[in-house]
Amino acid sequence: MSGFHNVGNINMMAQQQMQQNRVKVCIRNWQNATMNDLINFLSRNARVAILEARVEGALVVGYVSSKSEAESLMKWNGVRFAGSNLKFELLDGNGGSAGTSDTISFLRGVLLKRYDPQAKLLNLGALHSDPELIQKGVFSSISTQSKMFPAMMKLASTEKSLVVESVNLADNQLKDISAISTLAQTFPNLKNLCLANNQIFRFRSLEIWKNKFKELRELLMTNNPITTDKLYRTEMLRLFPKLVVLDNVIVRDEVKLQSVYALPMKIQQFFFENDALGQSSTDFATNFLNLWDNNREQLLNLYTAQSQFSVSVDSTIPPSTVAESDQTPAFGYYMSSSRNISKVSSEKSIQQRLSIGQESVNNIFKTLPRTKHHLQDQPTEYSMETISYPQINGFIITLHGFFEETGKPELEANKKTGKVTIKRIEDTITVTIPLQITNYPKNPLIEPG
Repeated sequence: MSGFHNVGNINMMAQQQMQQNRVKVCIRNWQNATMNDLINFLSRNARVAILEARVEGALVVGYVSSKSEAESLMKWNGVRFAGSNLKFELLDGNGGSAGTSDTISFLRGVLLKRYDPQAKLLNLGALHSDPELIQKGVFSSISTQSKMFPAMMKLASTEKSLVVESVNLADNQLKDISAISTLAQTFPNLKNLCLANNQIFRFRSLEIWKNKFKELRELLMTNNPITTDKLYRTEMLRLFPKLVVLDNVIVRDEVKLQSVYALPMKIQQFFFENDALGQSSTDFATNFLNLWDNNREQLLNLYTAQSQFSVSVDSTIPPSTVAESDQTPAFGYYMSSSRNISKVSSEKSIQQRLSIGQESVNNIFKTLPRTKHHLQDQPTEYSMETISYPQINGFIITLHGFFEETGKPELEANKKTGKVTIKRIEDTITVTIPLQITNYPKNPLIEPG
């Protein structure tokens, strides 16, 4: 009995060892035949048995008995079966690809080998004839080809050692740029691009890059069908606004181009026509906003019987990119009073929404939410410009910034939250103080002006 018992133990140990030695694999691009046809094909040709095979989505998943068999199977990557090229991958115990990290390392190695740090050039030309990529099975199917370039660009975007100003994509059999469109996201400040010796033939295929490469200076497209089109030069200039050299020919005056894009003077946070106006306008804006936040009735002393006040809402400006602000602000408190003449077509409404005199102005004050400005405690969040208005011996203030809504309007029960931005204020010496509300750059933008 003990002999039989020992034999049983040996058999169990052998089975356990076999379980430990086997390797999990998956197979792609097999769907033009049955799973049994695939298993028989591999058994006949690769001399590898796929154990416990099953279908999981687009994959056939199973085991081979040893690491050596797994390595043997990997050598058959790209083999033709039922009209497609098979792709084999090793899986870990959880079904994750053990080859994923290897693939990342491989693609990273390709990028670094093809990068010239002195020229800041990434040479991705003739990828289809690269022996390493061919051996890796990158071009074994359309699916793997389509995934390769985006994967390389994702790696390039995280590789700090790659400082790229020029990219060569010549000789890649490209009919359009769909496979390489992510280049614009990875290298938006690219200066030089070569797409020579490809098969690009439609302008429409390049539209995805319109205004994306805003620093692109030189483009090489020779030996592409698109270059024979009579609109070729015009279209390239339209797509790339700073293009200077096209196919080794100067197409723009670089000095004039730089002058167009150069500001005549440095942007300043505060600009005043003179020092006296700077002091007067700063004092006025500070006092005006303080009263606007705390006691609007006191502002009524600045209005005469002929003074005018209106609100203008512009909700067509693009949404704010400020993370903490309301990305979808409502304009409910302002829309009913809006006098934006580009939106309000009725002459009667335009006239009715113009408040004249203290009583009318006070009524509209009470329909607007209570606010809190931060001009004094957060001055870096504001910018101001003041110019004289000699017709009435006054001045005009343009103020950009933001304010918080802290409470409901006096005459409204509806609640509105979020940040609003003041953009423009005109001196109350003038007869009109309109409010213009937009949605950029910080949340709703409001312009008393």
